[in-house]
Amino acid sequence: MFCVCRNGWHHFKLRIPCDLTDIVGRSVIQYPLRVRKKREANRMALELRDRLTPQFQRLRIERLSGADDEQLRSLAFEMRTDKASKRIDRALSVTSGDIRHSI
Repeated sequence: MFCVCRNGWHHFKLRIPCDLTDIVGRSVIQYPLRVRKKREANRMALELRDRLTPQFQRLRIERLSGADDEQLRSLAFEMRTDKASKRIDRALSVTSGDIRHSI
């Protein structure tokens, strides 16, 4: 899966496709999921993967359409900014909280 357990806490880890590493500037994306339960971490990791995969496709499409390197890097920067990751984490924690209360 896309979860890594470190000291009892789960983290999301996704390898960036080889053709996009030069644009994104790294080969792995990691987010702390801040949960200890494996089932909850797997669900959150799948949601994160489902959010990042279209962004990878968008970068590929922009590259094929002839966008210059600066435009591609700005799109990649949007993808990896701390604000975006915090928003994703917050959204996922709200979602997981709703599920916990409904069960």
